[in-house]
Amino acid sequence: MSDVKTDSSLIPPYYYLVVDEAHHLESRATDQFGWSVSDRALEGHLDTLISGAERRTGVLVNLPNIVRSVSASEPVQTDVIRFSRSAALAVD
Repeated sequence: MSDVKTDSSLIPPYYYLVVDEAHHLESRATDQFGWSVSDRALEGHLDTLISGAERRTGVLVNLPNIVRSVSASEPVQTDVIRFSRSAALAVD
């Protein structure tokens, strides 16, 4: 796992890899590449996406305005508006 995390710089290139103690592979992979988040942290991240008592601020609410400000094409603006509306409903 450490070799993968360091762009294969720990051991030379190989065609086959024999993994000793493979019954620990899943838990080691989870330890190396997994992450967890608390309920409070998740709620904070979701509030960043849509915040305010009337849901008028936040990243998702302002995304269409941001895309318009960088002169994105009309199809891109339309897609962003659809995405932000559906994502806002899902988060809400």
